[in-house]
Amino acid sequence: LKNKERAEPRFAIRCAARFLPDEYERHSYHACKLIDCAESSVRVHFRGVMPKHLKGTMFIVLGSDLRARIMVSLIRRSPQDAHVAVFQVDTPDRNWRRFVKALQKHAEAQAVRG
Repeated sequence: LKNKERAEPRFAIRCAARFLPDEYERHSYHACKLIDCAESSVRVHFRGVMPKHLKGTMFIVLGSDLRARIMVSLIRRSPQDAHVAVFQVDTPDRNWRRFVKALQKHAEAQAVRG
């Protein structure tokens, strides 16, 4: 995945999110913020202590009335910042796929304008 992740265009974003590790009950959400994304991965900054669990569900606020729910698994933790990690998007939902496609189209249009 590391080569694919590097080959994909990444987009700087700021979206509020919550991470629910697979090993916990519903009340064990971890507040976080997406700081960049690609179609197959997201870089996340956790407000508090980053969970130690490797898999879970990310609930993302994409807009005032638009949410995404993606299943993710940890790729790596940042060696520079204990609150930052990169997750692979294992199962994107429809809203996530549309969001990333819109980012890609916008980037392509900007590149054509030059």
